[in-house]
Amino acid sequence: MKLGLIGLGNIGQHFANRLLAAGYELVVHDRSEAAQQRIVARGAKGAESVEALAEQSPIVLLCLPMPAVVAEVGERLAKAKGVRILVDLSTTGPSVTKAVDALMVQQGIAMIGAPVSGGTVAAEKGTLAVMAAGPKDAFDEVEPALRVIGKNVFYLGSDPSLGQTTKIINNTLYATSMIASCEALVYGVKAGLDPKTLLD
Repeated sequence: MKLGLIGLGNIGQHFANRLLAAGYELVVHDRSEAAQQRIVARGAKGAESVEALAEQSPIVLLCLPMPAVVAEVGERLAKAKGVRILVDLSTTGPSVTKAVDALMVQQGIAMIGAPVSGGTVAAEKGTLAVMAAGPKDAFDEVEPALRVIGKNVFYLGSDPSLGQTTKIINNTLYATSMIASCEALVYGVKAGLDPKTLLD
């Protein structure tokens, strides 16, 4: 399978390395020339632009840092030729996914919203959780690649924004449990407990 990957930062670089190691033919693009060249040196083919990558990649993966960047790249991909499936691995929120998907639908491109959870260490080890949603046939086609980058891959339904909704729920539970844990530690220390022992 030939894949395009846009975004080679702290997490995207690990996606690239794992996909290359798994034998995928990979075309990559990043605004940082240095980041792109690091992956090209490992066997990927570099693309000068989003549009150039799209022309060579029927399936494009995004791993981008901000919702506005995902929206911009999505607009450019919608105008490009060659893409059949777009997989957004970024964390953007449901509204951005809905907006990008609307552009993709107009061009006959299937979109999979698939944010991940686990951080850079899990990205390097391939143990991320992947929260994927979108047309089932498109998901089935890209699932093997998703299982290269993640250990726990969940299909959540045909609406591409459901992955982002799940990521918001996941982050909310994480944040509230962290706040509760911190409050409990403060309570214990104020009561006279040793903080390290209590944490352990």
